[in-house]
Amino acid sequence: MRTKHVGRIVVVTDFVGSGKRVREMLEAFRAVATLRSWRSYGLIEFHVVAYSGTEVGLQLVRRSS
Repeated sequence: MRTKHVGRIVVVTDFVGSGKRVREMLEAFRAVATLRSWRSYGLIEFHVVAYSGTEVGLQLVRRSS
């Protein structure tokens, strides 16, 4: 990721139910110190793409990203 200068991480899923799985995935990325630093400097963004989802799950994911 460093050598390619990645600017976006996109999580793609078909359906967001409770939002727990996507939230845990985003938290795992943020647990990496380098990615946390890049995010604070605005060097990387996290995006979630889903075909559909429940309102509760989508709200949870929106708050997490």
